[in-house]
Amino acid sequence: MPVKKRKTYELDIIDLAFGGKGLAKPDGFPVFVDRCVPGDRVFVKISKKKKSWAEGRLINIVTPSPLRQEARCEYNRFCGGCKWQQLPYERQLEYKKRHVVESLAHIGRLKDVRVTDVVPSDDIYEYRNKMEFSCSSMRWLMPEELADESVKKGFGIGLHVPGTFDKVIDIHNCHIMPGLGNAILETIRSFVAGSGLAAYHLRRHEGFWRFVMLRHSVARDQWMVNLVTSEKKAGCH
Repeated sequence: MPVKKRKTYELDIIDLAFGGKGLAKPDGFPVFVDRCVPGDRVFVKISKKKKSWAEGRLINIVTPSPLRQEARCEYNRFCGGCKWQQLPYERQLEYKKRHVVESLAHIGRLKDVRVTDVVPSDDIYEYRNKMEFSCSSMRWLMPEELADESVKKGFGIGLHVPGTFDKVIDIHNCHIMPGLGNAILETIRSFVAGSGLAAYHLRRHEGFWRFVMLRHSVARDQWMVNLVTSEKKAGCH
């Protein structure tokens, strides 16, 4: 089956490639598809085609893999913050170890390197001690918001849709950040929204509020908040 750009195909995901993308091999030709789990049968549209590989955009899952589980995060299918919540944690560790082994052999050209099992984290969620969020004057709408005509594009603070610079999801509950971080982010969101100053427009390159950085010290249980703006302005502190 020849794979062509902009054409759609029904493919079986047989593996996870380095970086976390699903791998299909129609007639032995590698096609990488994000947001997939080995065992998924998916309907994809080819977005990039090279001589020896291609990338596809997931349209829908025809038959879900037995490995697939419900992700805790409501943004998981669209956000670039974390992508493997739909895969059991034990399987995540197996694939990560294998990716190290394959990288040493194929990229480093090192033979017979002993790679030990991945040491599991005590915390699967609420472990990230640093998060960076983008401010946007035109936030990206979730599918359920698109169906609601009363919802309008406007100010948002969040993470980017993978592969984009201007599509920011308005994140209200990030599960990889400690819970208090979400409360802090909501306080910042209210402050910025009520400041009378515009969030940055990522295409027109105008506006004031640009980024929010939150850092948590586990040892001291203290938070650092850093608001990044496009210019210095008196009274904004």
